[in-house]
Amino acid sequence: MKKSWLHPNLLGVEPLKLALDEARWGERWWLEVLEAEGGAWRDRASYQESAAALAQGWLLTSKLFKVEDFTPEWLLSRALSGSWSDRPFKEYMLKHLEWKHFASLSEGSSKRPTAQEGVEAIISALMGADWSTRRTLTELLKARHPATLLKDNPNTKLPPAKRLLSAELLSFELFERLVTHSDEEVRDLGLYFARFELARWTHEAPLTFARLLPFFMKGAEEVRTALLKAMTSPSDADERIDVRLEQFDANELYAFCFSPRAQVRDLGLSLIAAYPDRFMDPTKLAILAESSDRRVCEGVVKALYASLRFKEVSAPWQPTAESVAPRSEVAKKQAEIVLEQPPKGLTPADRKNKRYLGVGSSVPQGVDPSAAIWMSDFLRRTVFRLSPGHPFKEDLGRLTPSTSAWRNKVSLIKALRDLATQEADFAALITPILQELMSSRGRAERDACLVALARIRHAHPSLSISTSTLA
Repeated sequence: MKKSWLHPNLLGVEPLKLALDEARWGERWWLEVLEAEGGAWRDRASYQESAAALAQGWLLTSKLFKVEDFTPEWLLSRALSGSWSDRPFKEYMLKHLEWKHFASLSEGSSKRPTAQEGVEAIISALMGADWSTRRTLTELLKARHPATLLKDNPNTKLPPAKRLLSAELLSFELFERLVTHSDEEVRDLGLYFARFELARWTHEAPLTFARLLPFFMKGAEEVRTALLKAMTSPSDADERIDVRLEQFDANELYAFCFSPRAQVRDLGLSLIAAYPDRFMDPTKLAILAESSDRRVCEGVVKALYASLRFKEVSAPWQPTAESVAPRSEVAKKQAEIVLEQPPKGLTPADRKNKRYLGVGSSVPQGVDPSAAIWMSDFLRRTVFRLSPGHPFKEDLGRLTPSTSAWRNKVSLIKALRDLATQEADFAALITPILQELMSSRGRAERDACLVALARIRHAHPSLSISTSTLA
């Protein structure tokens, strides 16, 4: 056979498999397939590594033997053995085995396994395997992940669909299994896939605040950090969790704000401040204003400032195609300007050739009388108990940095001032409080109150504001 006089197929798979192991060489039955003459040669035959290498090369040549000629259990035992001599089997596994072949890693697999069963078996084996097997299975999953293959070279030829880790196989449920595991390496694999798939999972799962809350309550630190970054400041569009979508309910977000974990409360309040038009609820914000946590009260101030502060853009304002930065003719052909919000369920791939400008600013609604009352009370109560500028021990480890007390006071005064210039009834409520705060020793607070009272008097001349206060 070495001289190509005979084809290895004539000998078959089993004798060649026996030639790989010195321990099984003693099972000399396979030598009996040779002709009767030459018995003395058979008796003197001994195991040779060169013959084993030759048999291995024949077995792993796809033109000689197909995957179906082997049992998946035998191939996987060789590929995952961790032995240096079995590295060719590892490469053969990465290149030729389909997902269904990996179902044999789990006990009780069906006779006709599916690709989904194969991936589930890999994940189960990965969680309980030794370091070498875990590394090999991790390499396998990454080597068949489309985004990983296209990351460095977009023109890379992808493997056939039967060997590709498709979107149907890489689901959010699989991500949950990985990132909730006790081993850090397994969690890192889940976070690796999240960098490429979170935007897709947000639409397909779909993700909601209620579904994400357990990760922040009981998840590992690196998992909470990764999800926080995806919700607030993602580095790439594929890893963004767009909380502006309709499936993210404001009521579920406020469950974050009432969480016993301080970091989760910080996240909820920061999202409310980032998207006030989407999540601002004066009724629930009033409850948060009663919190004993100084940082929660500070978050309420930031939310009010983001919601009530006067916008530099007049309302209503609608963006136009001419309002974007000048673009070249090539860039204009690559992306279409769309004057609307992205449609629900649109994936990042669908937005590739479109640039959505949004709907602009809307006319702010009037303040509910009950909300006006608690905001005026909040102004009176909290300006004297906001977090100080220097860090407290309980402030360490929070998601958002602490803000100095005087800056919080000024932000709250400015936010309520802008509201008061539009609402006469609310202006009547906070004017006495602002006049009282004029006696403050802090120059920044006193100046902010002076500006507020002057603007309110100009907007509502009928209000009685003494000139001595503005002097």
